Amino acid sequence: MGQALVSIFRDHGDRLARDYGVRFEITAVADITGGVISSMPLPPASLLDVMKSTGGICHYPELGVAGMSGLELVQRAHADILVEASPTNVVDGEPGLTHIRTALQRGMHVVTANKGPLVVAFPELRELARSLGLKLMYGPAAAAALPTVSVGNYELAGSQVTRIEGILNGTTNFILTQMRDRGVTYSEALKEAQALGIAETNPKLDVEGYDTANKLLILANSLMGGSLRLPDVEREGITSLTPDEVQGAHRDGKAIKLVGTAEYEGETLRARVRPTLLDGRHPLAAIDGSEKGVTFHSDLLGTVTITGGASGRIPAAASILRDLINLVREARLA
Repeated sequence: MGQALVSIFRDHGDRLARDYGVRFEITAVADITGGVISSMPLPPASLLDVMKSTGGICHYPELGVAGMSGLELVQRAHADILVEASPTNVVDGEPGLTHIRTALQRGMHVVTANKGPLVVAFPELRELARSLGLKLMYGPAAAAALPTVSVGNYELAGSQVTRIEGILNGTTNFILTQMRDRGVTYSEALKEAQALGIAETNPKLDVEGYDTANKLLILANSLMGGSLRLPDVEREGITSLTPDEVQGAHRDGKAIKLVGTAEYEGETLRARVRPTLLDGRHPLAAIDGSEKGVTFHSDLLGTVTITGGASGRIPAAASILRDLINLVREARLA
C-alpha cells in the first residue's frame, strides 16, 4: 500500500498540485528492512526504483539505514503528517499504536490505514489528537475505497447516526454470491475465491467475521460516539451456511449476507456480526460479488446507503490520498 501511494504521488503529483493546490513531499520512509530520513524531499521515482531493484528501503543511496525501526523514524523525522500503514495487530495495536501516539505527541497529523490501533484504543487516540489540535484520519482502515468514514463525518454532519448496517468484507460476500448463483458449497466457493486472489490462504479473519467486526467497531466508535472493545462485538461467520439455505432465501426473494450492525438499545451501543436474512428490498440485499456497502440510519437526513469501492493496492492507497486531501482542506479552514 505504501509503494502504491508513492506511485500515485509520482504519477499524479502535478495534477494534485493543480487541482488541490498541494504537493505532498516525502521526507522519511520505513519498511521491514530499515528507514531513510532526509532534510530534502525524497523523489517518489527514486524511492520506487530502490524498492524494485533491492527490495528494501534501507538500500537507498547514502541515506538508507538498515535496522531503523518505525518508531525511531517517527521520533527523528521532520514531517507534518504520518501515514501509518504497518501490519494490523488487533491484540495490542502494536507497533502502529506507538507510532501514532508518538507522531501526535510530536505535533504530526496522522492518516492511518491500520485497523489495529483503532480497534484497541480509538477513544484514547481521538482524545489525544483533539487535545493537541491535530487530525487523526482513518478512512482507509474502515473499508478503504468505500468512503464509510467520510460519509459519516462529512455527508451526515449535523445528524445523529442511529444505526449502521454494513457488508464490510468482500471475500465473504463473494463466497455467498457463488453459493447462491452456482449452488456450490462453502468450501468450493472459498477455493475459487483463493484461486482468484480474493481470499487469503488463511481466510479465518474474513469468513469467521473478524474483519467485519474490526471495521464495524471503528465505525461505531467514531460515528456513534461509542467506546466498544472487540469482545463487545457479537460475532458469527459464514462457515456453517449451506447452498440450500442461501439459494432458498433467494427463491423467497430474500438474501443472506454477512452483515455488521451497530445500534443503540436504550443507552447501550450494541454491535454484532452475523449471517443475516435481508428482505429483497433492503439496499444491501443486491450487493453481489466482492462488492461492499454500508447503510447509515440518521435522525435528520434519513437513510443513506453507499456501495462499491474498488479493491486492490491502488484503490487502498487512493483512500489514504483522500484522507490526506481532506486533512489539508480542514487545516486551511482552521
